[in-house]
Amino acid sequence: MTPLQQLPLFVLAVLALLLGVKANTEKEIFLAPRWQEDQGVGDHLPQLMPSEHCRNCRSARLRLETDFTNDHEFFEDLGKQHWIRIDGLKEGQRYEVRVCWAATQPTDFKLDLFEPEEVLHDEDWLLAQVGKYPSISQAEVVKREGSTLFLRVFAKTAYFSANKTRMENPEPVDVDIILDPYVFNVVPESLLAIIGLIVVVAVASWPLGGWIHKVLTGVGRLDTEKKDA
Repeated sequence: MTPLQQLPLFVLAVLALLLGVKANTEKEIFLAPRWQEDQGVGDHLPQLMPSEHCRNCRSARLRLETDFTNDHEFFEDLGKQHWIRIDGLKEGQRYEVRVCWAATQPTDFKLDLFEPEEVLHDEDWLLAQVGKYPSISQAEVVKREGSTLFLRVFAKTAYFSANKTRMENPEPVDVDIILDPYVFNVVPESLLAIIGLIVVVAVASWPLGGWIHKVLTGVGRLDTEKKDA
């Protein structure tokens, strides 16, 4: 197999390793639903704003409270509950929403997504939970065209400490919540730059590797000829 024929296999192998990395990241992949009337529910919730991760990415940097147990009897061992509003979604578009945090703050996360109809029709539980979630100070609410989803995040402390005070009042965790649209519903947009870089490096490495091989082979031949002489 020639170097040119091996190139696609090399690129695919690197991408497989790259996509398999999951360190300090919890994510959900979903298709955006059709537009639904939300009746202004969750306007007070944190929103995702334009992000530097990619041209169409949005994100929010938040400090979430955590717990060793749970804050509701229906959810055992899931931790503190938080809500985020995600709007401006294109129906049928594949997205990835992920929570990223530092390794120095061990935390377990669980993510769930709800459509407005699910929240509005469950007045005794979901609507009540969304409604009572405290408002977080942020810029003016931005209404974007498109469908809306509500992201529920459970944050549970994932360490043990001999310090009783720390166990009773665990430290909050700093997170980045990122919404990443898929290009052609195949690959996250934020990976395009990395994929391009890998391809460029892979293409450039083959002729460079061949040149280095020729140089080293030539040096080896000269040494052999000198010894024979």
